[in-house]
Amino acid sequence: QVLEELLTMAPRNYALIDQFANEQVIQSRLLTKGRQITVVQSTKGERNVAVAAASILARDCFVQSMNQLSETFAITLPKGASTGIDKAIRQFIAIHGKEKLAAVGKLHFRTFEEYC
Repeated sequence: QVLEELLTMAPRNYALIDQFANEQVIQSRLLTKGRQITVVQSTKGERNVAVAAASILARDCFVQSMNQLSETFAITLPKGASTGIDKAIRQFIAIHGKEKLAAVGKLHFRTFEEYC
């Protein structure tokens, strides 16, 4: 979503990202509105100042969003796959039900498989 919004504001031919997944997966998930762009993946992509800055901004947005969700649902939501995630999921389900899990987590992750 973010990449597509940026492409609307400033069209580009390629994007440089840190190498963390199969390029086809990245292409299909990043460009859902039919835009075309070459994705260049690089190990240690954060050596590029733009990739490093984007990573810092994305992490800040993630942390702020998780804090807001924790406040909204009145439960401490772990950031990532920490050892306390199972306890937090069970607590969340007990309070809000399984149907609300999609509001706070990525359900396609293995961690959620047993709960969904």
